[in-house]
Parts: sequence; structure tokens; C-alpha cells
Amino acid sequence: MIVPKKPLHIVSRSCAEYGSDYETTLKASKVLFGNNRQKSPILLANSYGLPYIFLPTLSPQSDQNVWIAYHAIDLFSTDGLGTSVYFDNGQKFKTEISAPPCIANSPWQE
Repeated sequence: MIVPKKPLHIVSRSCAEYGSDYETTLKASKVLFGNNRQKSPILLANSYGLPYIFLPTLSPQSDQNVWIAYHAIDLFSTDGLGTSVYFDNGQKFKTEISAPPCIANSPWQE
């Protein structure tokens, strides 16, 4: 889905919908996932036992950043040119960056 807003704006609004703000969510997420300075995943919410974790492909401040929903990942594979993320809805997203650190050793890796 393509949304005509900056990625950080969308995530910030989502944080507000769940009763927080981006900075507070980011600080709490760094405690949970570690302090990866530029590409920290965020725990947006934890509803009904399903955590909504989002992984940035670039710095969150970048307009080219894409946030990947961790719970929607079916599989990913890496090669010398980047990472392909396969989603549970059958779609594929190819990025020229390496796998996000928090999923690099996950059970989804091919």
C-alpha cells in the first residue's frame, strides 16, 4: 500500500493513536531491542498478544525509509545485492540494504 505521507509522519500518528508519541515509543523500544542508533525497530503496540513491531529499512528520518511490519513477514532472503522480504500476503519487497539486525537470525531467514 502506498500512502502519500512521509514515513515518519505515519509512524508518529500511529504512536499517537496508541496513546504515546514517537520519541517515547523509540526510547522504550531501544530498551527492549537494543540501541541500534539509526535503524531501531519500534514496538508500536501489543494487542491481543500480537506485538506490532515495525522495522525501518533506512534512518527513520529519511523520506525513502520503508517501515516493515514484523508480523507480516513470511520469509526473507539475502544476497550480495540486498534483501528480499516475502510477506504473508504473497507480495515481495526487494531492498538494496542488508537484513535488519533484529531479524537477521530469525526463523524466517532462507
